[in-house]
Amino acid sequence: MSYNKSMRNQIFAILSFGLLFTACNGGFGTETTADTASTTITTIDSVSSQPTVAPSEPATPPFQKELSFEKINFKVLPAQQSTGNTCVVVPSGFAAVNDSLFFEVVGKVTDAEVGDIDGDNSPELLIKSVEDNKKLGHIYLFSGNNNKSLSQVN
Repeated sequence: MSYNKSMRNQIFAILSFGLLFTACNGGFGTETTADTASTTITTIDSVSSQPTVAPSEPATPPFQKELSFEKINFKVLPAQQSTGNTCVVVPSGFAAVNDSLFFEVVGKVTDAEVGDIDGDNSPELLIKSVEDNKKLGHIYLFSGNNNKSLSQVN
């Protein structure tokens, strides 16, 4: 797929802004850290003398989102694989190919948006992930190819 210079500059600007926003975590020039160490509370029950452990917080469910652009729909889901940190995009409504796209993710997926970034009347899908330290983010961009199929932009 070839891009003209103007389109490459637009995509670069959008990706740069996304990474800058993610790296700053929404707070320009500020850094916030929180101590997330868990605390276990042990009590002695007067009846059984067995320690009681406070329940931990439930795990955050994996990111899932459904998006639409005109007649084209996307599902962003965690891949059902036992290894690796993968994500899957399930498109529907493209004229030629609607195959699911699997890709490796760094960190946890936190958001996804769809729109016509380059003005060609075909959708672009942007997926954002943040590493566990919440200081570094990643953007994954997918482009609708004249409303016929979807491919990842490298």
